Amino acid sequence: MTRIKAGLVPSLVLTLGLCLSPAAQADHHEGKAGAKAGAKAGAKAGAKAGAKKDPAADKSWRKGPDPIEVGPTVYKTIFENERVRVNEVTFKPKAKIASHWHPDHVVYVISGGKLKITGEDGKEQVMDLKKGMTAMLPTGSHSAVHAGGGTIKVVQVELKK
Repeated sequence: MTRIKAGLVPSLVLTLGLCLSPAAQADHHEGKAGAKAGAKAGAKAGAKAGAKKDPAADKSWRKGPDPIEVGPTVYKTIFENERVRVNEVTFKPKAKIASHWHPDHVVYVISGGKLKITGEDGKEQVMDLKKGMTAMLPTGSHSAVHAGGGTIKVVQVELKK
């Protein structure tokens, strides 16, 4: 698989076609001034056509505990629309997160380390995450504990649909 530098995550989101809003495209292509203008235009258009729901407010796709709520010091949403949610996941040494649920999701390891995962069936496995690794993981629940030194950082893309 192609390795992608950590600083290119916003470009990765655009390249994958995950970022479709005019305001977000303006931010990427025209800088912040363009994004503000695009956001204002989008807000006016939304007001005329009926306001769109905030994709972060729609929890109908969730089938279990949300990692953002269960582990707010570990998970941070960096992008969300009606199709995907992109999270930055940071495990500092000894960090842990209680049981939570994910839909099918893709992960990209920015900085690696050992992570002990306990599945909903109680089975444990230690994952040795290496910088640049990618994986597609199935829907399910688990808890996790940082099982080594250093900070683990992962970009995760959850597929809502």
